[in-house]
Amino acid sequence: MGQHAILSASASKRWMNCTPSALLEKQFADEESIYAAEGTAAHALAEHKLKRFLKKRSKRPVSDYDCDEMEECTDDYVSFAMEQIEKAKQSCSDPVVMIEQRLDFSRWVPEGFGTGDLVIVADDTLYIVDLKYENVSTFEITVHDLMEWAEQELMPKAEMAAKGEGEFAVGDWCRFCKAKNTCRARAEEYLRLAQMEFKPPELLSEEEIAEVLKVADELAKWSADVY
Repeated sequence: MGQHAILSASASKRWMNCTPSALLEKQFADEESIYAAEGTAAHALAEHKLKRFLKKRSKRPVSDYDCDEMEECTDDYVSFAMEQIEKAKQSCSDPVVMIEQRLDFSRWVPEGFGTGDLVIVADDTLYIVDLKYENVSTFEITVHDLMEWAEQELMPKAEMAAKGEGEFAVGDWCRFCKAKNTCRARAEEYLRLAQMEFKPPELLSEEEIAEVLKVADELAKWSADVY
């Protein structure tokens, strides 16, 4: 098993919104889900394909998760990655291209490290490309704004998370939290919504009914998790 950062970049949405969750998760075994295993397989295949396009030696990985969807997704990822590399070459004669590069951001996050799927270092722009099983989205930020965010937003939240401080907060970031099945904050939130759902509809305002319907699916998932 590889080493995992407590305050990982991939889970940053969760520990920045729910700062105590990072230490709470340490009580639970590190069991890889089917989704995580599939993601690992997709990353390995994408790495292989990108290396081949860049004329680097690589042996195609074999996985039980190989399927047409994964082939299409990784092909799209490689196409996008090559576009970014060509874009970088327009402003830099010799950009540095790094695949599955270990990254250290412990300057801002205690013991913070991770892996970048693709990192391109050009003269005036740093490109970070992350493989997701989703539509392509891009985000640009200046160095000044990024550093300001890191100092004012990231560091304070990371320090709280590292100490287990702050308030628990329920949101879509709970999905991959190891503590989600028995988290008291999540239980209290869904039990509150369940109480609303089981009231006669005529006692609810339209706004309350809309709130219940909005989270009905999540309520069902939560009850299944507890079960």
